[in-house]
Amino acid sequence: MRVAIVGGGAAGFLSSIVIKKMAPLLDVTIYEANSKPLAKVGITGGGRCNITNTFKQINNVATAYPRGEQIIKRAFKIFSPSDTYRFFENIGIKLTIQEDETVFPQSQSAKEVVNKLISTANKLGVNIVCNHKLLEINNISSSIEDNTTPSCLYQLKFSNNQLRDSEIVVITTGGAPKIDRLDFLKKLDFHIVPPTPSLFSLKLKSERDAAISLQDLQGLVIKEVTLQIPKTTFKTTDTLLITHWGISGPATLRLSSYASRYLYENNYRSKLSIKWLDSNIVNDFISKHYSQTKKKIKNTPPEKIPSRLWDLLIKKSSLREDVTWEEIGTKGINKLTEILTNDLYEIVGKDEYKEEFVTCGGIASSNINLNSLESKIYPNLYFAGEVLDIDAITGGFNLQAAWSTANVVAQSIIKKTT
Repeated sequence: MRVAIVGGGAAGFLSSIVIKKMAPLLDVTIYEANSKPLAKVGITGGGRCNITNTFKQINNVATAYPRGEQIIKRAFKIFSPSDTYRFFENIGIKLTIQEDETVFPQSQSAKEVVNKLISTANKLGVNIVCNHKLLEINNISSSIEDNTTPSCLYQLKFSNNQLRDSEIVVITTGGAPKIDRLDFLKKLDFHIVPPTPSLFSLKLKSERDAAISLQDLQGLVIKEVTLQIPKTTFKTTDTLLITHWGISGPATLRLSSYASRYLYENNYRSKLSIKWLDSNIVNDFISKHYSQTKKKIKNTPPEKIPSRLWDLLIKKSSLREDVTWEEIGTKGINKLTEILTNDLYEIVGKDEYKEEFVTCGGIASSNINLNSLESKIYPNLYFAGEVLDIDAITGGFNLQAAWSTANVVAQSIIKKTT
């Protein structure tokens, strides 16, 4: 029996390896649109490949997966992050857990991961065919007249005019930045959630009239900053990087993941609140310094606020540069407290996180059996990875979704064919 896996990325390779290990007689072929497979895996994690995460800092699945929570919960019961760790060590990749609970190869090389997946697939007899972009998939199944199980067959049409037939098809084409990337499914009439970018930094309105603006502080990194879109539930706390266009870093990327559809629907324009310090920390800081009457506020920044940022926040609070704690007064204290806990900016666009482009949207969960990831309408047609309406924050979670859903599909196929 033939198994066609469309898409030579993370999900495509893991599913092919698991299938061939457990059912070696199946004819498994990966069809990749580009000249080389696993291109995205090769650049993930800044070229180091953030394979997974221990999840020890994640309270619940929804924290890491804004979309696709129900699929992921089921998938983790079959193939958990711990299973992923064992899988990669078993194929010869030694792993290391970093302080933030992310998991990387000890070599810190994504190339090692790519090469090992390809070599493992080759040894098991998986056929890897590149430069085959799928244009169309047709269900050409026919029912056997003696009332036995219908015979499933799919015809795949590729951009090089090649036609291939297969009894089982697994779609693992990854995220689709534009909905037309999924045009090959048109004839099957699936409900597709329109894809939109999910991980990106934010462009902020430039304060041209100000003597100093946030963008002038590019390169500054501040830990434990809370970002929130006012009047919404989109909120996150993490490390912030100030850039020449606005903000980036883990806090920004996580917020963009949570609020991706909201920002898309609002043309990437919105208010943004930055809480530089927690309210309790601010109160303690002010109580500590308020009695030190002769000291200038400029010379007494909070511990975690860099001096350049502190200068900016003082100016935004409309305080004199040489004002002392003795002179600040209640009104000045209130202004300073407000700017430290609710510093307002205006989002005017996005800057794509080009190295690890992730999208939300894709095949809606209503189309598939959540336990097997098989189409509800078309037997033996499966989906795995980011082509599903699943996406995650940064930290190895997107690759983990690919590994887990691919294993679910592989196990489902094995049960049907052995």
